[in-house]
Amino acid sequence: MVKIKRKSMISVILPLTLGMVIFAGGCGKKENHEIVVEEKPARTEYLLAEAEKGDVVLSKKVTLKYAQKDSENLSFKLEGYQIKGVYVEKGDRVKKGDLLAELDMEEAGEEYENCISTIELYETSLKFLMEQKELALDQSRRMVKNGEIDEAGAKERDKKIEEEYEPQIKEYRDLIEYESLRRDYYGGQVEEGRIYAGIDGTVAFVRSFSTTARSLKTQNVVTIFDSAKCSFTCAGEEYAKYMHDGMKCTIELLNGTLYDTVYRFSPEEKELVFDLEEPDYSLSIGTKAYYYIIMDERKDVLRVPKKAVHHAGDDYYVYYTDENNIRTVQYVEVGLEGNDYTEIISGINEGDFLVLK
Repeated sequence: MVKIKRKSMISVILPLTLGMVIFAGGCGKKENHEIVVEEKPARTEYLLAEAEKGDVVLSKKVTLKYAQKDSENLSFKLEGYQIKGVYVEKGDRVKKGDLLAELDMEEAGEEYENCISTIELYETSLKFLMEQKELALDQSRRMVKNGEIDEAGAKERDKKIEEEYEPQIKEYRDLIEYESLRRDYYGGQVEEGRIYAGIDGTVAFVRSFSTTARSLKTQNVVTIFDSAKCSFTCAGEEYAKYMHDGMKCTIELLNGTLYDTVYRFSPEEKELVFDLEEPDYSLSIGTKAYYYIIMDERKDVLRVPKKAVHHAGDDYYVYYTDENNIRTVQYVEVGLEGNDYTEIISGINEGDFLVLK
């Protein structure tokens, strides 16, 4: 019997199972040779990571929700009138009070203008009549002064003047009041046939009309969003110290879509607010997005993957392998512990390979 010991794995040399005993006959001879194969444990393989220069970032992932805090849907207040015009397009910026659309209110508009002209005419006539009355009353004062009549005669004369002018004055005043009511009525119709912006904002929707279209009270014509308030927000007053108003921030939706925003803090609501630089009216209220708030960072420092650094109490250490592939501990001084990397102050050098796993 021959016994063979091998220091290395023999699976390539001999396709034998460890510990198998083989009996082999040789050329018709009856004697048997027993071969026992023993194997030394295989060399341990480690996953290594290199110490390198780079950035170390400590950030906090916060969840944001989309909200449009001010918007309005605008319709005509009159029904059955032809559309005269819609004067805005989707995406236009508007100011409160801007005329956005109107109905063809030509007849009401003409009546309105006629009322204004008639009122002006009546007011001019009334003014002239009042001046004439005052001249007649002044004449009574002059006649008393010149001795033509006494005070009693002046009072009698004044009474007749009042009786003569008052009915005409009342008539003009009644006419002016009546025309003013008509003016307000037709003017109100003209105004009800118009749509004005109620807020500063961006036009998010505009209905298109055919040339024969008629107005419906229930039909939304224009939608305006206050684009300054189309924002992603989250509660997180404790993170405000890491941000500053006016920061340009890129946030990410669950589906990977990125949006450019401008950050501000709302002290009233204690919210982090990310205002969209360009509104996206396809977004739904409550849509979630994420942003990583950088709480600390180091630029171009010696770093290693966070998983390569261990600690016991206040001591930090890493593992490396020596020339015999034996895992050996090395104590290190660390700086910033980031999300993915840890800053190394001392203990190892750039280019050193550490045991990651």
